[in-house]
Amino acid sequence: MAEPVGSYGVTASAASPAERVASGRRLVGSFDQIAGTRLVRVEDGPADGTRILEAWNADGLRIDIAVDRAFDIYQATVRGIGVAWLAPQGMQNRLSFESSGEGWLRNFHGGLFVTCGLDNVGDAIRRPVPEYKSPITELQFNRHGRMSNAAARIVRTELVLEGDDAGIRLEAEIRQGSLHLESLVMRRRIFIPLFGTRIEIADTVTNAGAVAAPVALLYHINLGHPFVNPGGALTIPMPEGQPDHVHTLQVPEPTVQQTVRVFEPQPSDSGWVHLNYSESGRQRATVSYLSKWMPTLLLWELSRERSFVLGPAPTTRSDDIDVVLEPDESLSTGLTFDFVG
Repeated sequence: MAEPVGSYGVTASAASPAERVASGRRLVGSFDQIAGTRLVRVEDGPADGTRILEAWNADGLRIDIAVDRAFDIYQATVRGIGVAWLAPQGMQNRLSFESSGEGWLRNFHGGLFVTCGLDNVGDAIRRPVPEYKSPITELQFNRHGRMSNAAARIVRTELVLEGDDAGIRLEAEIRQGSLHLESLVMRRRIFIPLFGTRIEIADTVTNAGAVAAPVALLYHINLGHPFVNPGGALTIPMPEGQPDHVHTLQVPEPTVQQTVRVFEPQPSDSGWVHLNYSESGRQRATVSYLSKWMPTLLLWELSRERSFVLGPAPTTRSDDIDVVLEPDESLSTGLTFDFVG
């Protein structure tokens, strides 16, 4: 007697993950039909030369990691639905970076999240740099720093098919440094489970220099249509005694200005802040981040026609003060996305 449709392979709803993998293997020529990774290089347009690490799993989650742009996640789709906002100019290679003033905006291509820092987040500014005890005493820092234009070195791509941690593990190292100035190393780990629609990012920033160094870090998250829509609401947990803040997305207009609001959310007992996005009372996504090093949340919204984006942005900067790491000291933080189809 034939097995009923849907009871066999990775789509078998009643099977355990291990059983789904075992029966799925019997139905495919290559496991890439189910989950895998592929490193490609763009060969045309403004992103020419950029390495993209593609990763996909058995439940329709797919991400494109811009290897040459800080190992950030550019496009992400959940069962064919795009969840990230992409800027009008499209993907840009890191060579189009303009370091002066607001030049950062020229190659800010959006994507699921952009890493800002590690020397500055926020507006372009000129300020002294006495921390390094170097001949350089003052520098011009561009908007949101230079990290998002740093190329990563891939150190791990692994598909794990057994155990509770079955999934795709990706790891890279990104360095930012200069003679007389900072020497910082970021180790980034990205994990997507074999089954499910969750993305986990874990970052460790280490001061590899000989003197103390200030560190600024901001995750510029960019959620967009068709996953995000007017009328949707983002709920931010607030400290005891204050009601949770519910931010409702507005219908886009041609000339509306962006808004940026500042919050200090209440973390859970485990130290994570959970931001819940819903539409018509139905949960669509949860964005979570570790608050230990990131006490401040900026909420950027642009409800402009053809530029409709919801941008929660946790950051280490609080009251214009950066974290200072001693030599060989590290900070570790994390960011997760849980999507509901």
